Amino acid sequence: SQQLFPLETAIETDYYRRLQQAVEALGSSDCAVASRMIGSEIDIRNIEILLRLLRYSTMPAGELAEVLLPGGLHLNQRLLLSAYASRQTGELLDVLRILPRSLTASRPKEAAGQLEFLKAVLEEVVAGEARRALSGFPFSIGTVIAYFILARSESRRLRRILVGKYLGVPGNRLARTTAIGN
Repeated sequence: SQQLFPLETAIETDYYRRLQQAVEALGSSDCAVASRMIGSEIDIRNIEILLRLLRYSTMPAGELAEVLLPGGLHLNQRLLLSAYASRQTGELLDVLRILPRSLTASRPKEAAGQLEFLKAVLEEVVAGEARRALSGFPFSIGTVIAYFILARSESRRLRRILVGKYLGVPGNRLARTTAIGN
């Protein structure tokens, strides 16, 4: 419901604020690793917020700043506001300008499709950060965070496959929908 959305984002904002405070209390190398992974997670959550608003709301762009989560790594509030304001043009990825041209060449045309594409790319960025953390110093907070990120990523992928099988989606299409950009 529209009335629950501000409460939901306020709870998330408080959660990420407290998480970032806890991360800042870590040593410098642990803080850097955790901040990158959490910042990317915040980017993904902000994309999910934009998708939800594009699909179910007519919230004016001026009110968007109240529901976005602070602390993203790749997507700052100015870029997200600009992308939301351009939702009718279907050029969200041009506004955000964080992806290489090779990835945006085959992007979807509609705004929601572009945001889904960007979310999938950001999920792969987070997974890459997690794999890097696992290959580094084993006694860091990055190892713990990486494990949970990769486990969650794999469970999402498995859920997509199981739901697709339940719905009768052909195997070749299932393989495409669990990869970047679909």
